[in-house]
Amino acid sequence: MDTDTLAKAAILTVIGMVVVFVGLIILMLAIMVLQKVASGKKTGVEIRQAVSKTGESEHPSKASIAAMAVGLAWLMEESEATSARGQEAMAPVHGAGEGPWTIAGREQQMRSRGKVVHQWGRHSKS
Repeated sequence: MDTDTLAKAAILTVIGMVVVFVGLIILMLAIMVLQKVASGKKTGVEIRQAVSKTGESEHPSKASIAAMAVGLAWLMEESEATSARGQEAMAPVHGAGEGPWTIAGREQQMRSRGKVVHQWGRHSKS
């Protein structure tokens, strides 16, 4: 292979990688903008402004305190339910702390001692 051809191939590879990474960055920025626009959730500043617009004085009434407590409880339940759903989806398939590498290592150790039960149910010859 010619060194000139190798240099051209390397340049082409680098240009291709740059194009891919720029495309991924643009995609990431577009997703971030869409999440900000579509979230519809109010920030703490917006909530404080909304509360100040209601005309409450320094000492809010018991009814408004109860309404705030109910709203906060509802938001906390919603966030807990969302995080619980995410944890269930990412729960390990195997036992607690047992990943596929742990199981494979244990199986290899048992094989080396001649005590493994194969997937089809037969014991290895010892």
